[in-house]
Amino acid sequence: MKDENFTILGIGAQKCGTTYVHSLLSHAFNYQSLVKEFNFFSGPDYAKGYHWYTKRSCVNSLIIDFSPSYFCSTDALERIVDYSKSRGGNVVLVVCLRNPLDRIISNIKHELMRGRLAPDELHLWKNNKWIIENSLYLKHLRRWSSSGLPIYILKSDSCHINRQVKNLVDEIIVQHKVETKDILEFVPNWDRNESSMNLKSVRYRRIRELRKAIGVFGFPKVKVSKWAAGRSITSWLRGGYIEFPDLTCISDEAKLIMSHELDFYDYLNVGWFDAKDIL
Repeated sequence: MKDENFTILGIGAQKCGTTYVHSLLSHAFNYQSLVKEFNFFSGPDYAKGYHWYTKRSCVNSLIIDFSPSYFCSTDALERIVDYSKSRGGNVVLVVCLRNPLDRIISNIKHELMRGRLAPDELHLWKNNKWIIENSLYLKHLRRWSSSGLPIYILKSDSCHINRQVKNLVDEIIVQHKVETKDILEFVPNWDRNESSMNLKSVRYRRIRELRKAIGVFGFPKVKVSKWAAGRSITSWLRGGYIEFPDLTCISDEAKLIMSHELDFYDYLNVGWFDAKDIL
């Protein structure tokens, strides 16, 4: 029997505002789930089957799964195509992108914060192939376009990212008859050209909430995890910060590597992706 659950899959890319977009869509469709990234189609949980996945991810006949690990995964592509067929095609793919050079720098900062890259080993940043791989938009969009699934492109570094998400919501409502509520309640300054402010406000609000929770539960001195700068997550939430090393040399090097991708990103349009654009 055909499953009528509607699925919105955010397939990437990493460090491209997927958390923010997921928050907007979750609010718009009243999707109350504590999990953003299920990583079902790219991880070992896929062997547990679709029933296991939908049982854990479906809320009110809707699934919103934003797992950036899908973007570069060949397995995820094949599995999502099969999943879509089993669901009668009720699947929409959302791809969040940003300037590929900025994405690389953000990715490197993330690796520094996590301690997976030491400040004195910055010259080894290319040893992590995924830092560059996740910025190869043309390569991976070409792969995903072969799936035949509808793909909606968002540019998270645009000053109109909020309006882009609103347009996506409207498209889903019209084409798939999915119930929603007023997304403007979540982003009151909808038309302001300050997407970075909105991104930061969401981030800071979450930090404040976490700081408050840490105080409420009475474990402010517990070190949850150490970052590369020697700070614990709890101390960072209380106002600590990380000073990153100068990444100018890496930026210049990455710019040479990503010149073609930079041109493609400028050429790419927001909205439903047309495979003819990459032929």
